Amino acid sequence: MSNIIEPIEFSFMFISPMLYFVHSILAGIAGIVAYFLNIRLDFSFSANISDYILGFNIGNNVLLIIPVEIVFSFFTILRFII
Repeated sequence: MSNIIEPIEFSFMFISPMLYFVHSILAGIAGIVAYFLNIRLDFSFSANISDYILGFNIGNNVLLIIPVEIVFSFFTILRFII
């Protein structure tokens, strides 16, 4: 099961533009952190767990993505904002 939360993310911009703004800022900061930590992980379509497992051997600093994801757990952070 992939892309199951994409409609939820899409609905942010209509339901709560401020929540969508915070979500986009957090996603951008997570991308910058991944860039500076030299985290390189190839993904085919949706960057889900199957892409993580399949691309584990060809990526750089793949294990670092787990703590980055824990820190930038969007739904945990957004729950406190709501």
